[in-house]
Amino acid sequence: MQLARHWQQGKGNLSVLLLEWQGVWLEELPPDVPCHALSPRMPSGSLARILWALRLIPRLQVFFQEYPCDVVLTFLWLPTVLAAIAFRRLPNPPLLVWSVQSDLTRDLALHWDRWLRRRLVLAFLPKRVNHFIAISQGIRFKTQSLLGVPADRFTVIPNSVELARIKEMAMMPDAVPPKKNAMRLMSVGRLHSAKGMDVLLHALSHAYHRSGKWECYILGDGPERTRLAKMVNALELNGAVSLVGYTLNPYAWLQTADIFVSPSRWETFGIAIVEAMALGLPVVATATDGAKDIICDGVDGLLVPVGNALALADAITDLVQNPSLRQRLGEKAKQKAQQFDASLIAQRYAELLEQLMRRYSGHGQGPSGSALGLGVV
Repeated sequence: MQLARHWQQGKGNLSVLLLEWQGVWLEELPPDVPCHALSPRMPSGSLARILWALRLIPRLQVFFQEYPCDVVLTFLWLPTVLAAIAFRRLPNPPLLVWSVQSDLTRDLALHWDRWLRRRLVLAFLPKRVNHFIAISQGIRFKTQSLLGVPADRFTVIPNSVELARIKEMAMMPDAVPPKKNAMRLMSVGRLHSAKGMDVLLHALSHAYHRSGKWECYILGDGPERTRLAKMVNALELNGAVSLVGYTLNPYAWLQTADIFVSPSRWETFGIAIVEAMALGLPVVATATDGAKDIICDGVDGLLVPVGNALALADAITDLVQNPSLRQRLGEKAKQKAQQFDASLIAQRYAELLEQLMRRYSGHGQGPSGSALGLGVV
């Protein structure tokens, strides 16, 4: 959606192709961007979804014959596999560029049908994807190692945020409770083991005994909510920690915070981190792949080892007790967030895709005309 909104006029034409006609962001697609779907809805269940998707390949081939383009940009592994298979029978296939959003080594290990996923990924992607865009250096290294792809087929471009929109929404009225204490901590994320909210609660339990004059709000929902609620009670944090649940406007909440904490066990990028930095919040985060690319430790935020509740408690305590540190990190964080504005990241995508078109134009793939035709799957 951000690429569509910020694609420069005259640079080319962009179309969006969905596997299913679903998605919370569909209403935000600009009206002049064509949007197509191969089916109304995907089935539930991992294996059923993969088999359903593979049956869409003939439709995908017909689509690109009817709507030819120069470059196809994908974001998830399954649409990338489908495009790689479909392109084999096209006489003049477009370039296939994959923006790798996930840690494939971890994702493959988490699913019971990992054997099928791994086979599809290794069989089609190393040879069929023309170029890989990794959203962090760590994801580049892991993907390159798994697929055995040379470094010159990788470019690191981070994910982006809409800075102007964040600031606008932060000022909108919302049902944010007034502060009960002088210091407010905030964390945002799905209540899933990957986000490490249980680590955060253990860290807050340690920090509360050192400097308990603060309150913490955790925004988000997910499968671990019941367990985390029990932990809040067991750790005697009922008066300090609140599980808010999902909110449409987290920025109004972040606007009232003094410190942002990201306790993730793994994070390929870290959109919530950048959003908090954009509002000038000092951030303490675990040193995941994504956080290490965003935060310079001690300069525009604090990094602690992944899964280390004591180290996280120490960093939180330092920020609570040191207003000058909070101010310095917050100011630098706001400056750093400017690098991830959607307009700048969209321009980096455009420049890379144009370079790839020039590189591959003499190899049976590449531009069909003077303007770039981009399909996003």
